[in-house]
Amino acid sequence: MENSDDWVTCFLCDTARINLQNDGYHEFQSHKICNSCMISLQESGSIKGQANLSPSDCTIPQDPEIIDKSFPVCNNHSIKCKLFCSKCIEAICISCLKQHKFHLIESSAELARTFLKALHQLEFCAYYCEVNSTDEESNNAAQALKQEVIQTYNRVKDQAANSIAKELSISCQKYDETLEGLNSDFLGLSLDEKYKLVREGRQVYTNTNLLHWIEWNDRTVHMLDLATMTRSTHMFADDFIAPYYVRSAMVAPTKIFMCGGRFDVTSLGLRSAWLVHIDQNYKVEQLCDMFIGRSNHWVLYHNDFVYVIAGCDSNNEFTNKCERMNLRTRQWEMIASTNEIRDTSTAIVKDENIYIFGGRSESTKLAKTIEKYIVEKNSWIVLNFIMPFETSVQGAVLLPGESREILIFAGQDSGGKPLNRVAKVNLETESAYEMNPMPSKGGCVVNEVLVFGNKVYSYIFKGYNARTLETWDLTTEEWKTEAQS
Repeated sequence: MENSDDWVTCFLCDTARINLQNDGYHEFQSHKICNSCMISLQESGSIKGQANLSPSDCTIPQDPEIIDKSFPVCNNHSIKCKLFCSKCIEAICISCLKQHKFHLIESSAELARTFLKALHQLEFCAYYCEVNSTDEESNNAAQALKQEVIQTYNRVKDQAANSIAKELSISCQKYDETLEGLNSDFLGLSLDEKYKLVREGRQVYTNTNLLHWIEWNDRTVHMLDLATMTRSTHMFADDFIAPYYVRSAMVAPTKIFMCGGRFDVTSLGLRSAWLVHIDQNYKVEQLCDMFIGRSNHWVLYHNDFVYVIAGCDSNNEFTNKCERMNLRTRQWEMIASTNEIRDTSTAIVKDENIYIFGGRSESTKLAKTIEKYIVEKNSWIVLNFIMPFETSVQGAVLLPGESREILIFAGQDSGGKPLNRVAKVNLETESAYEMNPMPSKGGCVVNEVLVFGNKVYSYIFKGYNARTLETWDLTTEEWKTEAQS
């Protein structure tokens, strides 16, 4: 029996009924729309991008079957060739193995199925590149690749497994390489990973073990691989200089998003935004400008969107205005403003919602309130409890475990002095309590905070070109200064 809650009316045409339990709908700027309206928008060239591309949109089925079940007979051994040598790219029989020692040998039938499935994935990824293209040339290239993949499938689908494996072992690799040229998000990912990225969004491949910080008014980026505790220092390409007070967040395994800041410490907030391509020698790509210039804002990544929250605007006034960029379409949109003005606040994501803590509401007044952004409703609400102490420019991170508490630490007081105070916030019980302070004097946290293994890792600001790495042990709840950089 169908649930009436599973059905909605298309936002644009107000006619088509959409079943939310299947893949036959799309999203346009947070609204549900039907296939017909989405096609009209794409054909008009008015939009690029689609939030929920569906595999059902593809011509090639997700799980194609081998139609011709026959196998060729080996000329040397009169045995059916049911195996395939990927090194020699030929079908072989069981008696041929002696001539293919240490080669990669697979079942012809299974390999053919894998390649046919790869064609579906390639078509789907090419479709993603097509609807997210930003110019006519890249759109045409993506369409051409999609059509070539479909034509290849139609040509080989009725062939025997060994013939499919032989042709597609070369073609699929070529198509995969073409994909990486169409969209840099695909660089370094396997085809399965590319397909998963398109279906589930960038968050599935956001790097959770790579901590970074950027020197202000400088070209230098510092990276720390938490899996190996390997530190590395890199320079932005093309002499790019990161502004003072710029904020950043990892948005893909090889991408850093940056925005805002100031050209000098007394100038107005910038509207600029950039994408740093780690895999391209730290090349810096200029993105569309934000609606509002910002400094002392907070940046976080969630489900293919970068959220830019509050801060100090282009008039050098504290603000509560927020916006977000859709990383698929590379376009900005304004979202609801926080209830309180919040300069130098901190935010985290929990259960598909965003929570913001602290910040400066006036030059000498800090906010103790906590707000929740309900993404689905584009609405901020003030929670019914407050922080145990005032703080700004503090660190915040969602802790693992059933309670899913949030650790708040360090920052500045209302007079701009470093804080070493620590608290835990429990959103389920609507409670917050203070813990033992950090042994160090604390200070500002202007970079992402990560949990890796059994520790929380955070860089504490010590100057435009200096940070201290602090860790908090999840078991002992002890702080430790790991390194200066």
